[in-house]
Amino acid sequence: MTNEQTEMKERLTEELGELYFAGAEKVFMKAARQPDWKQRLRAWWNQEIEIPLIPVAAVCFLLICALLLTRGEKSPKEQLFVHETRRLIEVGGNTYWIDDYERAVTSIADSR
Repeated sequence: MTNEQTEMKERLTEELGELYFAGAEKVFMKAARQPDWKQRLRAWWNQEIEIPLIPVAAVCFLLICALLLTRGEKSPKEQLFVHETRRLIEVGGNTYWIDDYERAVTSIADSR
């Protein structure tokens, strides 16, 4: 060490010589024994986790896109089944699904 460092060390030793830490034995005993489950849980809870932003954002974006694109789509078999059971009718120059037309007519008849 240089001369300045030794002088600084001696000065610190003189100034801090009067201070005494009474709990040193407790701290040493706590550090020497095995941690209990509370200390393990606290250590696990205080871990730092790094989550990369770009890959997580990309996965979320792809999931949202997939959900939006597949929402409401029916398989070709379901679409054929719907068209086989529904019929189109022409009334007054307009074309309607028969079940929609019957529902509209009954609601108008019920309201009168």
